[in-house]
Amino acid sequence: MNNELLQKYFNLIICDLNKVEFTYQTKNGIYTPLFSSSIDHCASLNILKSNNITTSMYALVRPAVENYLRAMWVKYSDEVGSLNDDLTEMHFPKKIEHLIEVVTQKKPELEREHSLESIINLTLKNMHDFTHGGIQSITRQYDEEGGTLTYKRDEEEISSIIKLSILISFLSYTEIIQENTANVIFNTEEINTLVKDLN
Repeated sequence: MNNELLQKYFNLIICDLNKVEFTYQTKNGIYTPLFSSSIDHCASLNILKSNNITTSMYALVRPAVENYLRAMWVKYSDEVGSLNDDLTEMHFPKKIEHLIEVVTQKKPELEREHSLESIINLTLKNMHDFTHGGIQSITRQYDEEGGTLTYKRDEEEISSIIKLSILISFLSYTEIIQENTANVIFNTEEINTLVKDLN
């Protein structure tokens, strides 16, 4: 994975996000910051990866994915119901699998065009472990004899996480710029090209 291209990709997205203006409503007041924080987590994953800080990188996988799915759930799902002003009546579904199911039902093109569920499922089995530093995260730090700590990294697993971060950040970016009310030009064409080059 080309670190320079990755850095350029996230810089362009963040530059565009700084141009966005939208008319506040209760729903977009929830999902816009969720999309934005998902992008932040995805960008941070790549910074940590390039500095070989793998355990902390793993810890951001779940919040990056959950924030995107929660934002999509708020934006598109009928399950949300009416939202009161202080949001005390709102509760997110707890299971990622349920969020994926609802979101892909409401936006089937996410599965058709991006294979969203299958890509998320690649990391889903380890997502809880990544976030909470569980047994898998502990055992992977030892050599095969189990006697010494090592900083060996599973490059295939890391590559799948980086690809997931590119997809989630791109989908979040796309949702945010749809809301834009300012008369500005975005870097969408260049970002689209970089997404293709990075996959």
